[in-house]
Amino acid sequence: MSIDLLHVGKFGLLNSQTLLNTTSNNINNVNTEGYVRKSTITYTNSIQWGVGETNTRRIYDRFVQRELYTDQARMAYYDKYSEGMTTVDKVLTDKSLSIANGLNDYFDSLADAVQNPTSAAEREQAMTTLNDVVERLGTVNQTIRGEITDINAKVADDVTQINDLVANIRQVNRQIRGTTNNNHIKEEIYLELLDKRDLLINQLSSLVDIKVIETNDGSLAVYLAQNGQLLTDGDTYAKLEARANEFDNTRSDIYLRFYNDTQMPADKSTVKLQDEQLGGELGGYLASTAEIRQTMRDLGQLALAFADAMNVQNKSGFTLEGEAGSNLVNIMSVYAKTDDTKTSGQDSLLCTFTERMGKNITACDYEVSFKNGQLALFQVDEHGKRTDISGLVDNGTSGIVRSTDANGNLVLDLSEYAGVKFEFNQSEATLSAGYPDPSTGYQRYTTFYVQPTLDAAYNISTNITKPEDFAFAAAVRPITNTSQMDGRATSAANPDAANAGNAVMTLVSMSATGSDMGVVINPTTNLPEFNTTAGYLAPNKIMIDNSGNYVIYNVDSTGAQTYLGYADASTEGVNIFAQAHWYATNVAAPAGSGFPGYEVSVTGTVEPNDTFFLEINTNGVADNTNGVLMGNLRNQELMGTTRSQQTKVTFNEGYANLTTRLGAEVYSANNNLEAYTAKKEQTEALYTSDAGVNLDEEAANLLMYQQSYQACAKIIEASQTVFNALISSF
Repeated sequence: MSIDLLHVGKFGLLNSQTLLNTTSNNINNVNTEGYVRKSTITYTNSIQWGVGETNTRRIYDRFVQRELYTDQARMAYYDKYSEGMTTVDKVLTDKSLSIANGLNDYFDSLADAVQNPTSAAEREQAMTTLNDVVERLGTVNQTIRGEITDINAKVADDVTQINDLVANIRQVNRQIRGTTNNNHIKEEIYLELLDKRDLLINQLSSLVDIKVIETNDGSLAVYLAQNGQLLTDGDTYAKLEARANEFDNTRSDIYLRFYNDTQMPADKSTVKLQDEQLGGELGGYLASTAEIRQTMRDLGQLALAFADAMNVQNKSGFTLEGEAGSNLVNIMSVYAKTDDTKTSGQDSLLCTFTERMGKNITACDYEVSFKNGQLALFQVDEHGKRTDISGLVDNGTSGIVRSTDANGNLVLDLSEYAGVKFEFNQSEATLSAGYPDPSTGYQRYTTFYVQPTLDAAYNISTNITKPEDFAFAAAVRPITNTSQMDGRATSAANPDAANAGNAVMTLVSMSATGSDMGVVINPTTNLPEFNTTAGYLAPNKIMIDNSGNYVIYNVDSTGAQTYLGYADASTEGVNIFAQAHWYATNVAAPAGSGFPGYEVSVTGTVEPNDTFFLEINTNGVADNTNGVLMGNLRNQELMGTTRSQQTKVTFNEGYANLTTRLGAEVYSANNNLEAYTAKKEQTEALYTSDAGVNLDEEAANLLMYQQSYQACAKIIEASQTVFNALISSF
């Protein structure tokens, strides 16, 4: 009987000691990161009296733990998504850098200068504010680019951290697989390794969105949640690599490659991961750079539309020095990048911006390829999504025309579609034929990637060097029934006849000069003159016929006149050229081209044979007509929106759109961050309710196990008393 008591007391004492160790360990690790509360379960001995084996286990809810991983990934995603964009949003709305404020200052100073067109001081202020607009555009662009550089550095840091965590998880997986529960020491090590692995996975879940699956050997296989790519299990693990995009050095691409325990690549192929497949902190950073790059494109679109409009209008007038106006702002052409640096010099593509087409410029990238000998043209959005627009090439209404230059090289004219031209220095046949790739022996075809607007805001620069270069005087001016018009006879018969009506002709607008317009710039004299090219004869005479129609003529230097067309009497003389029925034989300019680049209206009462003339505004430097038109560009819709080229907006509206778009993304990201932070905190509280250490509960357990230990010691003491009594009885 005493032996049984000793046996029961001994194992009861050992069991109580194990229970005391477990609860003491819980208390000691109450503040240990990643520690999961332990609980020891005691099984009864079915063969002998007393307790049997004990089993110490971790107390946590596996499903809640997996949900916590997901919540942490989503919270981290929106945290970094918002963080990346917030800095740029602050730059765009900073008063000292605001493009809207700069534009307002420029147009205000321009309006002041126009009031006194011969004042050098007023012109100087206009030039100063123009310089300020251009400098602000460049500063904002470079500041945004700098933010992208900082974020890409953080992306590289995250990739390094992810690789370290994945490697450590694989190592712990192997240790767990080699550890059994056959003895107490190994059991403690096993539980400690489980805690360590869960901590590593928990840290990884903040960096990327993952899912975890337990395998038969006790290892945990970790996958990317969005595409199922394996990151690690017991044998294989993946390494991520951040590389600068081959076409865009502001963009980091993430690649994945597998390795095994031999440290040799398990798979020679490298998988490129899409940004949206990553999630977590890394995915948030990449998503923010996509939005920031789009802001750079939107800013470039604004810069190019503004520069083009200013240039076109200034070239439509006379400067204070009596010369034809020139570009106010320099616009740089952009070379495409290729997928093969060895051929980039030979098979280059130059993107040029078409004058008068600034309103058509799009805030997106383009890709041109000749795979399998077939021309393919893609439009690429901010997330890298390619839209095939090859079918629009040579489609009569698309605005994309394929042609060749004087050297037989391919030209893709996207002027009507996107305000640009793609000029290759090779023929289409040569590009389509490709070339042998010495590294593979296969035929290779070059891919060209064009970013017209990404750095356009930085690349523009002020062209004028002195305030006199503002061309405030219009290139043409109306005159009424005078005998001479630039030295030309107005009519072979009755040149000085007075008009019977009281109507007068006014210059409504002067929008463009050029070889396809009514006014050209003589390259020798650098002065405007009427176009004498067949098909583009300048309309410079309007006569009222017996039906009240406005008949349009060109009168040359000899007095000979050529019929060009007419505007119906029903137009009442408003915007005559815009409503004219052109005689196609003499006017080849297509509808919608803006020909002749200037517009007139006749107001008042007209009578048959009343005649009105236009002449070159020679010596009209005190005129401010073109300057007024230049100032009016402030309120004209001269650029496409950031999402639709069909909708046109003013420059300030365009800037408001791009700041609003980014601000809306920041607002949405912050709202989602708030929501997922609350969700994560709820899940974490639920997980901690099981896995966390409760000191009150552990203190109660400690007292209970102490009492149990003392009671078992009394059993051993009683067994000793019984044993001694038995011995003394003999």
